[in-house]
Amino acid sequence: MSVVNVVYLLVSVTSWISQVSLAERVVYDKLLTPRELFMFTLSQNGVTYNTSDPTHLGIYHSERTSRIIRVLRIPVIPPSQIRADESYYVQLQVKLGEGDSRDDSELLFFLSDNNNAIGIILRDMGSVNDDKNNFCYGVEGDDEFPNGIQGKFGILQHHNMKIKSAEEYTASSQPTAVTIFFKPNQNFGSCSVIDGIPHINTVSYVRQLNTPDGVFIDVYIDNDIEKHEILFIKIKVVVESLL
Repeated sequence: MSVVNVVYLLVSVTSWISQVSLAERVVYDKLLTPRELFMFTLSQNGVTYNTSDPTHLGIYHSERTSRIIRVLRIPVIPPSQIRADESYYVQLQVKLGEGDSRDDSELLFFLSDNNNAIGIILRDMGSVNDDKNNFCYGVEGDDEFPNGIQGKFGILQHHNMKIKSAEEYTASSQPTAVTIFFKPNQNFGSCSVIDGIPHINTVSYVRQLNTPDGVFIDVYIDNDIEKHEILFIKIKVVVESLL
């Protein structure tokens, strides 16, 4: 093989590798431990956090309120990191502890641009027992306090969502391992139960996020007296190429 052919081959291989590398661009990929999650907690009335046990972040709510409460805000996409015309997805792998033995103990995970948010509610067993098809369902809304820590949604919609279940959820205990996907430009979301009986829901959203402004993962708790244990959250944000 001539030197010219070798050089041509090297250039071709380099070009191919460059194209392959553009097939996916990982913007965020972190496994957040209890102590790392604690760094993103928000001070809220009636809410306390416990990291004395290194195996989990304890979240305790001691009073009933009229709204859901934001307890974690995790910046995952810096401003201008992803263009408006780029397609991307966000994957959350959530591992929970036993949580609360009472019926009311729901967690909400949102993808937010500080004005609009699309999300998934992980429902408590009391709610699941009333509706076997929906351990989790989609929600979306606008944040009345985008720059604050109140975490109140002025409009929290979970109706008219196109929710589809692979099968009826029939487990007797609340799942502790859940995978959540968001693909904002496709208005798509999903939640999958990993442990126990496999279960998946998909949802079609209406609201659009303004990704170039930056995007957060917001975690909310329900407005009742309850407790939660989060062992870890693994977050991955991937930009997809047009290739």
